[in-house]
Formats: sequence, C-alpha cells, structure tokens
Amino acid sequence: MLYIFDLDGTLRVTKSGRPCPNYYNDQIILPGVYNKLQQLNSAYHILAVASNQNGVAAGYMTPDMAVSLAHETEQLLGIKFSAMEFSFFNDRSKPNPTMAMKLLDQFRTGECVIIGNQYSDFEFAINTNSMSFSRAKFVYAHDFFGWGDNYVARNYCGYFPREWLCRWQLRKRIKA
Repeated sequence: MLYIFDLDGTLRVTKSGRPCPNYYNDQIILPGVYNKLQQLNSAYHILAVASNQNGVAAGYMTPDMAVSLAHETEQLLGIKFSAMEFSFFNDRSKPNPTMAMKLLDQFRTGECVIIGNQYSDFEFAINTNSMSFSRAKFVYAHDFFGWGDNYVARNYCGYFPREWLCRWQLRKRIKA
C-alpha cells in the first residue's frame, strides 16, 4: 500500500513555533510517528511525502533548504521515504491533486492512504479521487498516530499538536 504523508503538523513540528522548519535542528518528530513508520516500513509498504512548502514562495528558504530539511526528518525517523513531492510556489499546492497523481503514477498503484492534519489535506484526497480512477483514503494524523484528545487542538485550518499551536500563537503575538 502507498502511504502519502504531509510533513508539518503530521510528522513533525518546530521547536521555534514556526509553521515549518527554516533551519536545521528546529524540528521535533511527533509522538507515535517513529514507531508507526517503522512498522509500515518493516511491512514493505511504500512511504512517500507530499508537502506544500510555501516558505519558499514567501522567501523564508530555498527549495534546496526545504528538501534538506525533509532529509533531516528522514534521519530523525531512521527511514528513507520512497519518494518526496513538494510544491514550492503554489502551482501544485494542496488541495491540487498533482503531487498525489505523480506518486500514484510513479508506483503504478490506484490506491493510497493520505495522512495529514489540515482541511487542505482532506480536500487533497477528495480531489485525488475525483481526478482519476484511484482510491485515496484520508486519515487525520491524530487518528492515524493515536494521539489523544488532550494532545490536539483544532483551529480554522485543521488539527494541530496543542503545545506547538500555543508556541505558534505566542510567536505570532510577539511579532505583532
């Protein structure tokens, strides 16, 4: 089975409270992610990433830096993803299904599970189903990794780890 993961808020969060890491050693792997991905990898499932990296378009980082930080995530997890698809300049950003379609084509499969934490990830799965003969099942990260209700908080974009969301909101207040 092909599993397509979002990165930020799904597999990792930042220590700094930023939406995504912009520099090395600013990421924390979320609870349960390491063990779950190791299990899937051991069972020979295909693990891939599809991630919007809007920080590139905003000028916070380069495409090379975004890819390097994704490789740092792989190192922290002790696995290598079979493929990584990124949208740097909003041309293929989720909920546009282009990244999923490319992964489905690459692995010649019509089925996948998409795991994410935002409503745009959910819409990404719906749009993937409507654009092809594929079946994309969607699962929210907090359900997939078994995070308890006390661990996640919901806001206008989706579900986020509560502690990180507090750091992000505090960071926004300080900047204002």
